[in-house]
Amino acid sequence: MKEVFNLCGIVGSVGKSQTYEFLVDCLEKLEYRGYDSCGIAVNDNQIKINKSVDGVKSLLDLTILSGNLGIAHTRWATHGKVSLENSHPHICNLKRFAVVHNGIIENYREIKDKYLSEYYFNSETDTEIIINLFSCFYDIYHDVNLTLNKLIKILVGSYSLVIIDNLNSEKIYFIKNGSPLFIGVGENFNTIASDVNCFKDVLNYVVLNDYEYGYLSKDQYSVYFAEKEVKKKEHELEITEDVYDLNGYEDYMLKEIEEQKKVIQNIMDNYYDFTLNKNLINKLKQTKKIYIIGAGTSYHAGLIGKVMLDELYNKEVYVKVASEFYYENNVDVENAFLIFISQSGETKDLLKCYERFSKADSLVITNVKNSSLDLLCTYSLYLYANKEIAVASTKAYIAQILILFIVRFNLKHDFLIVDEFNKLLDSVTDIYQQKNKFLEIANNMKHTSAFYIGKGIDYFVCLEAALKLKEVSYIHAEGLMSGELKHGSLALISEDVPVVALISDKKIETKVRNSIEEIKSRKGKVFSIVTENIGINDDIILKEVHDYLLAIIMAIPTQYIAYYTAKRLNLNVDRPRNLAKSVTVE
Repeated sequence: MKEVFNLCGIVGSVGKSQTYEFLVDCLEKLEYRGYDSCGIAVNDNQIKINKSVDGVKSLLDLTILSGNLGIAHTRWATHGKVSLENSHPHICNLKRFAVVHNGIIENYREIKDKYLSEYYFNSETDTEIIINLFSCFYDIYHDVNLTLNKLIKILVGSYSLVIIDNLNSEKIYFIKNGSPLFIGVGENFNTIASDVNCFKDVLNYVVLNDYEYGYLSKDQYSVYFAEKEVKKKEHELEITEDVYDLNGYEDYMLKEIEEQKKVIQNIMDNYYDFTLNKNLINKLKQTKKIYIIGAGTSYHAGLIGKVMLDELYNKEVYVKVASEFYYENNVDVENAFLIFISQSGETKDLLKCYERFSKADSLVITNVKNSSLDLLCTYSLYLYANKEIAVASTKAYIAQILILFIVRFNLKHDFLIVDEFNKLLDSVTDIYQQKNKFLEIANNMKHTSAFYIGKGIDYFVCLEAALKLKEVSYIHAEGLMSGELKHGSLALISEDVPVVALISDKKIETKVRNSIEEIKSRKGKVFSIVTENIGINDDIILKEVHDYLLAIIMAIPTQYIAYYTAKRLNLNVDRPRNLAKSVTVE
């Protein structure tokens, strides 16, 4: 089957008054996970369903469905186009069971041919096949647990399922495999969702593991694995602030760009003496080979981490894109150490790499406690960046670099880390005060292509800067090594192609400025972002920080440029087309 990626939000609740409105509120907090379509099913002695392709808020414009048990979904389209027919929840042919689903069923065609050849289908989704298969087996076993266990044995892929029965208005059923799923425990009600941050009025939560299944009612829940009930640990839900409050900002992306100073302070507060687990540091000191594994923005942060670790103890340090690393041949992880970087801790490509290379000791750098990678890896370090709502990552990226910086400090105490953090705070404050200059550059991003150029760490930032511009403005952008321009890319330069040059290293300033002159001689328009030890007549001049932190101060201006460019084009910066926040399904 063709590999596809998706991310959907699912939530269910039983026992809550005004269930429909409650589910809409929870669903709004999950909309970052997919916003092609949405729907709610409520059971009030009959399953009633509302669906929309106009966003979660539009569900409130429809008839408010009554009942104290329901499930809801916000979709990222994979199987089938965006339409009401393909949106969730889906109901079986007999109209008894309804389901919401996050994931991909890889063997859906085989299931359809073998078990459901006489069934009819209203949608193009694999989800409708699941609920009819559930209905088919329930007719055989007349027992929900046996039916759920049978599904686990047949379904191939990664999935979380939440199911309701119109003949039972007191229970919600579930299966978890590969895609995240959590139970939320409230007073006289229980809920279930793909993200704990959508929970409202919940006291504790339970992390579900792969191949676990069961049910929840308003006053209890039961979880099973291989037909045996398992005791689950409840975790206190720690939500320190309402990350969904825009606090006067027009968009989450701008809010999150300007929360980065707070993130720096959060990291200083939570790593107050900057001393990490001794066993972790000893492992890193002893290992000869380190693999840093990430995807997208996290991969770009890993490239900065490699620069930090390269000079230490003659180690081999490799940075790998997770989706490719999993398929590499002849990878020897004996005596190696793996560093996984994942904002969500649920990135499917990284989880696959963990499964393949699990014999090696590992560290995850993540924003989410009790996420899959957090539970699996030998060690964990948290970003303390609070949740990102905008799809394009900003504050998580700089937090990842800072955690790698703290790891580097623990391996070799060759600088005063508190002083470097304070200098960084001062530099970021100065960046915020230059917003109008970033807006001026963004106003020149009027064409179909743009380039970022640099050398060394600046080149790695160029990759991230180009990604941000592509994500939110839909302008084709590339990050280029400035020295490689003459080896092909100069052919693309013209007066219609803006170029942003990053220069933070005095030793290679001349080389980058030579490249700038090459571009100008071909009528290219160049904007320069430099540090104050370099700045002469440049467009943006930034206060200096430690060499390893230059990536942070060089990246923030490019985040602003991407944001302002998208706003000028009247685009939705928080929810760019065809993208979702993280990838939890392969």
